[in-house]
Amino acid sequence: EMNEVSDASPAGESSYLERLVSRIHSKAHRYSAHHLCSRYRGYEIEIERDDGDDDWYIRVSPIGGSYLYDGWWRDSFDQTEQAAIREALRGAMILGG
Repeated sequence: EMNEVSDASPAGESSYLERLVSRIHSKAHRYSAHHLCSRYRGYEIEIERDDGDDDWYIRVSPIGGSYLYDGWWRDSFDQTEQAAIREALRGAMILGG
């Protein structure tokens, strides 16, 4: 019985996270082909890279505040914008239900 509950929970979290990432991505302001900025619950999320073969650089901060995440996402050269947003949310620990 406990296995059924724990197995179901990650799937629910995963679909919630994917919907959230999709919403954040769709509302983003695009500065260039590989640079965008969006907001979520009072936080600014910015992801960028020089071209499609580089790692992502991620910045997350409360609007007008100090950075919670400010750095390169290592070995992310093959990751999508949506994956970078997911990493930003997790890395800055600002996920909320």
